[in-house]
Amino acid sequence: MSLEGRLGTDDVEPQIRQNQLIPSIRDTAKKLLSHGHNVVLIYPTPEVRWDVPDEIFRRVFSGHFGALRPPRDDLDQNVNAR
Repeated sequence: MSLEGRLGTDDVEPQIRQNQLIPSIRDTAKKLLSHGHNVVLIYPTPEVRWDVPDEIFRRVFSGHFGALRPPRDDLDQNVNAR
């Protein structure tokens, strides 16, 4: 089963997505390295419980700037769930 263009969709079982995502990341990193680029992988990425572009838009037009980060309790809960 090919997941090209579908890796981010919810209709793909997590194990299938993981089994195809890892080799895809590895292949992409190898290609970038072979062209002289540096590759930095940052993970795990904390889950954000809001739509980030919408939140930025709201903050820009409301004048409420500040750190865009989830509450500490959300981060702790996500880390403890792993």
